[in-house]
Amino acid sequence: MKSLARRLLIGGFVLSAFPVPGVAQSEPRYDAGNPTLQQIWVDPVRGNDRSSGRSAAEAVRTLIEAWNRIPRNTAGSPLTASGYEIRLQPGEYPADTIPHYMEARYGSATAPIVFRAVNGTGTAVLQTGLNIAHVAYLYFFDLDIIPTPAADVFHCEDCDHTLLRNVTFTGGARPVEGVEAEVAHETVKVNQSTHFYIEDSRIGGAGDNAIDFVAVQNSHIVRSRVFGANDWCGYIKGGSASILVDSNEFHDCGVGGFTVGQGTGLQFMSAPWTHYEAYDIRVVNNIVHDTEGAGLGVNGGYNVLIAWNMLYRVGTRSHVLEAGFGARSCDAADVAAERTACEARLAGGAWGTTVVDDGDNFVRIPNNHVFVLNNVVFNPAGAGSQWQHLQINGPYSGGPTGTGAPNSNRADNDLRIAGNVIWNGPAGHPMGTGDQSGCQADHATCGEPYIAANNAVNTQQPSFANLSAGNVRPTAALAGARSVTVPDFSYGDLPSPPQAPAGARSNRIALDRYGRPRGANDPPGAALPPQ
Repeated sequence: MKSLARRLLIGGFVLSAFPVPGVAQSEPRYDAGNPTLQQIWVDPVRGNDRSSGRSAAEAVRTLIEAWNRIPRNTAGSPLTASGYEIRLQPGEYPADTIPHYMEARYGSATAPIVFRAVNGTGTAVLQTGLNIAHVAYLYFFDLDIIPTPAADVFHCEDCDHTLLRNVTFTGGARPVEGVEAEVAHETVKVNQSTHFYIEDSRIGGAGDNAIDFVAVQNSHIVRSRVFGANDWCGYIKGGSASILVDSNEFHDCGVGGFTVGQGTGLQFMSAPWTHYEAYDIRVVNNIVHDTEGAGLGVNGGYNVLIAWNMLYRVGTRSHVLEAGFGARSCDAADVAAERTACEARLAGGAWGTTVVDDGDNFVRIPNNHVFVLNNVVFNPAGAGSQWQHLQINGPYSGGPTGTGAPNSNRADNDLRIAGNVIWNGPAGHPMGTGDQSGCQADHATCGEPYIAANNAVNTQQPSFANLSAGNVRPTAALAGARSVTVPDFSYGDLPSPPQAPAGARSNRIALDRYGRPRGANDPPGAALPPQ
């Protein structure tokens, strides 16, 4: 097999196999500790499933055999004395050597279950995706999953403390309109899980989304490259909470770059996070580029910070940033078990319904306390958004009764838009705060007069150290711009019952994407000027 250790060409994109040079590697980083591990070696070429697996010379041949040597257990009886490390020797691992379904293996902080490519990224390639459920403390290091033929790559349900570090997961080339192609529906799908960490990885190639979190809490997505999806590059929704999205690159996606919230079937949500689509989310220091739809968005979020990001060539078919409603329905409500699950959540105080979305009868989930601060949007000449700068839903009332949700909903409750530099489209390009939108002129923190006074909209053309190479350090006019103070979150108006726990309050983002300390008067964007 040709080594992919240095560069990968996948789905038309050349991907660095290692984290981008200059990006801080110290924070945040999940502490995997130094646990005691029993090794199981796997060699797809020279291994034998009757071997002991205790050394490279005694490797087993298949991942099926290696996985089956880890004892099944329960969450109440996790591994404690020793964990397991499945050590993957170089080679390609065919689909018939990989477990079809992986479940009921519970490690612990001192005894996790680890998959590791022993010779580093690009050397051990799984040729089919992984479908995982009911596991804990499961870590993947330096692994490549490139299904052949293209298919969904990684699905984790009811997963506790899962780590993807320096992995390359690709589901094929993004489909081109009018051309049939094999591609994953989604690349990484995580649902009803907690403590899920993606670090220093490359994830892309999907007909829908490259990353899809539903009902995921206490997690992060950091320093990774997410690309090539027809829908959003990534989103977190369905009652996801307390997630940091920091120093990533999202690019070449259709509907948009990254959004907080979206739409969810009520039966997939986990109490007590059953009101908003997402809570306590920070999207900071990211680069978003080459998206047909909005670069960033919030749809049904509570306490969401969108700050210090750099967007370029975004919104070509629409707008550059958005704040809209989340959507709540009951998927497959004609199936008794699904309808019963929705009814049970409604009885517990959730916002939702027991009917299938018909395009209009869904429950609109409002935004509350969304801060869009200190971002830079740069669409060079010929790459401006088609219609307007922003898309902000107007007020909605008169929805279906018995949903638990407010009867009169807004997407702009405490929506704050300040400190941003936007260079996009011609002079006089519409702001997107017209008669039917949110953020009307009298809105204290996002009405058009406020935006004009507190943001630089087509008044300062940014320039950068080397945008074509991904270096977004600002120069010239942008270096003279000044950011605004980012307020902390408060949690005094969380709806109940059930009441979600308060998340972190501090919104202090101490470092830029290259690891340099931020100061009070630094310019907006993901990076500080060159020293």
